[in-house]
Amino acid sequence: LGRAARDIPCMFWDVDRYFYGEPANPCNTRREVLDKYCAYLDRVYPRRCCDSNDEVTKRIPSPEIELLFDGCTICQPRNTDAGIGDDDHNGANGTTNSSYSIAPNDGKQKPKFTVHVMGRVLQPILGLFHGLAHSRKFRRTCDEYRMDQSVRNCGPAFIIREIMKTVPDNLLDRQFVRTEDLSKEDVPVHVAPAVDCCQQRELALARRRKHLEARQRKKLGNAKS
Repeated sequence: LGRAARDIPCMFWDVDRYFYGEPANPCNTRREVLDKYCAYLDRVYPRRCCDSNDEVTKRIPSPEIELLFDGCTICQPRNTDAGIGDDDHNGANGTTNSSYSIAPNDGKQKPKFTVHVMGRVLQPILGLFHGLAHSRKFRRTCDEYRMDQSVRNCGPAFIIREIMKTVPDNLLDRQFVRTEDLSKEDVPVHVAPAVDCCQQRELALARRRKHLEARQRKKLGNAKS
């Protein structure tokens, strides 16, 4: 089940209603899933583009920070999603309103999120479009943003919202199908890999031992010569 939740997360969308008798499920579309996930990430991994703390976010809980600005020149347009409209940060002549402060960000800030944090954050959504035409492109875009240091400090939630812009609306807003309405051919099937985790670990350790032994032999050979 753990691998299935990682590889095909949407196969569990109807669990609350179908198995546990809830009147409704928390989400009915992939957009709703991603929106709620972003709201969660805003809390546990707040943006780091607007604070003076140099401590790097490596895990939960994040370092305690104080945001000095309402946004930066990269992520501030996303604040319209939080209820701050254009009229709140743009004056009549297009100048910045003093009540809305913007931090300069040329994309060259020192990263305050590790690449491992970005990988952990994006891993749960990589299979969100499994079985759909856009799945491979979505995974590729996630990987590109995972490695992009220019936007990393704007936070994982900002990055996912940017990735959502690349997904067609008809896929984001496609309603999930209730379990009892699925045809037999549409029931998702997850097949676990033939090699389990323990076997994979043993194989990795064996390769590591072989590599270390080869290095040791090379050192001894160099010493003798």
